[in-house]
Amino acid sequence: MRPQPAISPASPPPSATPPSRRAASDGLATRLRQDILYCRWVAGQWLKQAELEAHYGVGRSEVRKALAEMLRLGLVVHELNRGYRVTPPDPGRRAEIRATRMALEAAAVDGILAHATPDDVARLRGLAEQFAAAAEEGSFARLVTLNQDFHAALYTLCGNSFLAELIGELRTRGLAGSTGRWTTAPGLRATAREHLAMVEAIAAGDAEGLRGLIRAHIAAF
Repeated sequence: MRPQPAISPASPPPSATPPSRRAASDGLATRLRQDILYCRWVAGQWLKQAELEAHYGVGRSEVRKALAEMLRLGLVVHELNRGYRVTPPDPGRRAEIRATRMALEAAAVDGILAHATPDDVARLRGLAEQFAAAAEEGSFARLVTLNQDFHAALYTLCGNSFLAELIGELRTRGLAGSTGRWTTAPGLRATAREHLAMVEAIAAGDAEGLRGLIRAHIAAF
């Protein structure tokens, strides 16, 4: 019997992206999305690929994939022969999102006060204090994470998972084209003070005070 040729392991198709490169691309998309939402890249600003490569320390292909994802999310627009720029805000749409957020987040207050335990208050206070410290240190990525963790922990307490998810989605959508409060040290400090004040209102069982703080916090963005 003629011997069969050895079967070598199949090579990935030329178009397949190695896991490490996929991870880098996905990570850049997350970072770019956060930087646009929190106004490190402001509405209308042109995003030059070479500058993004240098800023994030990645290659051209990762930048192109991340920009394509931002285009899909509606966070950037592409102009032929000119490139990509951050999507200018729609004032009317932003006003609608802000009004909806105020209604939903205010509606969550009674549930938050009903469910918050001393341990929950301590956790929220810890996150708020960490945010305040990070605001002084200027660690943008840490600020984003702490802000997301604080608001997620806050609205999870309302006892309605669907409402908490909806608030989270609208918060993200409402950040696009925001006032740019996070681009200044006074803006970051004001955000930190509001987080801490919300925690104290919960600890005191002050429903109206918490609603007022939430509305002011939303309006500031």
